[in-house]
Amino acid sequence: MRGEDSAMGAIRPGFIWVGLVVIGITSCAVLTQPNAGAMGNIELCRAAATKPYHLHADWPRNSFEQEVVNRGLVQEWEITSAKTKKITVGMSECALLLAWGMPYRVNRSADAKQYVYQGKYVYIEKDLVSSWE
Repeated sequence: MRGEDSAMGAIRPGFIWVGLVVIGITSCAVLTQPNAGAMGNIELCRAAATKPYHLHADWPRNSFEQEVVNRGLVQEWEITSAKTKKITVGMSECALLLAWGMPYRVNRSADAKQYVYQGKYVYIEKDLVSSWE
């Protein structure tokens, strides 16, 4: 009888531990799922530009992309350019992210940003593309 009790005692904590791990993982997944409506503008643009949410021909097709449209963060001509991965001077920072995705690095100064893509540098001033090289 004592052997059975110790065997059962060893199993029960294991079941409790596995149950807690499953509950913890499930809870984390639910808590970390992004809500497009609660995001700031640039955070929303980054989410819309990040795989698997990258711009496609049937855009907008998910909550991030739809929220970008609802907020008016990009103009129709920017969407057209972004679909073909082209950038232009005067394009919004959001449209740049939709066109080229997330940069490898962002360098900041007092009044500008430099987005670094594979050997290309895009300069942002007042939330608009000012030039690139």
